[in-house]
Amino acid sequence: MAVAARLSHFTLYALLLAVPILGTIVQLKRGDPLPIFGVWHVVSPWPADRGIARIVLRMHEYLAITLVSLAGVHAAAALLHHSVFRDRTLVRMLPGVT
Repeated sequence: MAVAARLSHFTLYALLLAVPILGTIVQLKRGDPLPIFGVWHVVSPWPADRGIARIVLRMHEYLAITLVSLAGVHAAAALLHHSVFRDRTLVRMLPGVT
C-alpha cells in the first residue's frame, strides 16, 4: 500500500503539472495569444499549427480525465482507510492534526 500511495502521489503531482502546460501549448499552437489574468496577453513564439494543436489538445483531455479519475480513486482510498481499516490516514491529512 505504501508503494501505491507514493506512486499515486507522484502521478497526481505530475498530472497537475502536465495538464496546464499542455493546455498552454494548445492555446499557443492555435496561434491565439495566451491571456494571463485577463490583463496581459502572451503572443505565441511558434507558428500556428492547428494539426499539432489538435493532437496536443487530445493529450490534454486524456491526461485531465486521468487526473480527475485518479483524484477520485485517491479520495475513495482515503475514505476506505477511514471507514474500513479504521486507521488514522484520513485524520492525518487534516490541518493541525498529528
